Amino acid sequence: MSIWKLSPIAHPDDPHWKEYKYKEPLLVEAKEAGAARLRATRWYKEQFQGDPSKKIQQFYRSAFDDEKLYEVRRLTPESVQEEKEKFPMVKYNVV
Repeated sequence: MSIWKLSPIAHPDDPHWKEYKYKEPLLVEAKEAGAARLRATRWYKEQFQGDPSKKIQQFYRSAFDDEKLYEVRRLTPESVQEEKEKFPMVKYNVV
């Protein structure tokens, strides 16, 4: 499992941000970059939209899905600890 850093790349005033409430980096534990974006979206929904089991929209999206807003890169094992001290991390949870 890798640790991915999703970092905002768009200017804070970019209209693509719409009404998104979180515009900071986020660390995500996932097997691949696409899975990291999906986990970040679920995290956002849990943090800012209430109960994640309730469907808000049929196809829920967050800023983490938009490549114009966030880039995704795999962290090196050496950089993980330092990054974890600065940013929230979404852990891989098997249910």
